[in-house]
Amino acid sequence: MVHFIRTAALDYETTTFYQLQVTITDNGSPATSSAVDLDVTITNVNEGAPVFTLGTYSVTVPEDTSLGSNLLTVTTSDVDHDTVTYSFQTAYSNFIIDPSSGAILLAQTLDYDTTQTHSLLVVASDGTATTTATTSIDVTDVNESPVFATTTYTYV
Repeated sequence: MVHFIRTAALDYETTTFYQLQVTITDNGSPATSSAVDLDVTITNVNEGAPVFTLGTYSVTVPEDTSLGSNLLTVTTSDVDHDTVTYSFQTAYSNFIIDPSSGAILLAQTLDYDTTQTHSLLVVASDGTATTTATTSIDVTDVNESPVFATTTYTYV
């Protein structure tokens, strides 16, 4: 029976493969020996969910912000160095999120008179584990030119 003793923890992110040579020798006279190569493949274990750089993200934008504008970008770190993808927990009609970069873009016109603050839940996933962050988008009012209700007015 052969026993192996690790002198350090195995870490997939550092080393994914080991090649060992095991040699056995008997106590005969003369002593004889035999060797075998042993390949050890380390498998990855997800050691943690992605972690958002900030606990809460917030930005203030004017209601006349151009469609397609990048309002803010959420970022994460991942101890396993896995690829992280981003999504919204539920659909938000005014916003889209780039799944690769975490950029939140304006998809529909904002209206301060309708909604002053949009709270978005962003999900980060490394393929196994997920985490969520809150994003707040505050809308500021823009002084808009008045609009006539009709094109014809009658004075009596």
